[in-house]
Amino acid sequence: MLFRKKFEEYNKTIVCISGDINGDFEDKTCMKDYLAILDKYNVKATFPTTLDVAENYTERIKLILNGRHEIAGHGDVHKEFRNTTLQEQTERLRKMLEGFYDILGVELKGFRAPWCKWDRNTHAALSKVGLKYDSSIKRLEILFRLPYIRRKNMDVKYYSFVKPFLRSSAQLYNLTQKSSRYPYFIAPDLLEIPVLGYSDHYLISSPKGPRYTKRDVEKIGSVWRENLKCLRNTGGVIVIDAHPGFFSPDYVEALDYFINNALKNGVAFKTLASIASEFSFKIKKDKRDLQLGIW
Repeated sequence: MLFRKKFEEYNKTIVCISGDINGDFEDKTCMKDYLAILDKYNVKATFPTTLDVAENYTERIKLILNGRHEIAGHGDVHKEFRNTTLQEQTERLRKMLEGFYDILGVELKGFRAPWCKWDRNTHAALSKVGLKYDSSIKRLEILFRLPYIRRKNMDVKYYSFVKPFLRSSAQLYNLTQKSSRYPYFIAPDLLEIPVLGYSDHYLISSPKGPRYTKRDVEKIGSVWRENLKCLRNTGGVIVIDAHPGFFSPDYVEALDYFINNALKNGVAFKTLASIASEFSFKIKKDKRDLQLGIW
């Protein structure tokens, strides 16, 4: 309890922009438009990428690396990891790690499962192959759609009055998912950094989501801002999932809007690898201090 209390008093808000690279939609123009927004604010992002994309579209991945952004693992191919054996998942991850090193000379630090489909074997396999973090568990700071209500919650006239209920509902979801606002260990030396549950698919194309149009880019940025506001007094980490292939070029201004406003509020932007390094060190140090009786 002492460790949890002291760690939660860290009271720092960090954002990571991440965008999965699947190879189906991203071309050089798409990537350049997306990366231009990040370069405008000197924000470094993380791009979970499958091995087959690195093999078939190497030049696109080099654009990311040339901008000093992070490449994370996204599997050997874009296929879910759950419901397979520990050995099968471990072999896929090893193939991924070896392939990225052979093709690009990149040593991957972390992973996100395709479609965030994982199971317990996934975490064990990630730990077994030496990866340092996972970002596949979803987390919500505020609920954005109530059951049986078709309108977008933020557009409801009395949104401010139902907002406390929406926040409480999100926290209940996080409790069931065992998802913390700060990174936490889920396996030996494997840190979990939860990803915001509202992906671009939910915001743009999913029948269950708001389905914002190209004219609503600021509203997409506002969804991210509302989640960020929930951490104003407590601190925490928010990982945005914005696929370049979906956001660029038509929705890429949503990134501009969000980053600009977040920076005005003093938020720090970091890659998943740098977040994992920082928090892994802090967690281990705090545990060691607790064992030594320094507190």
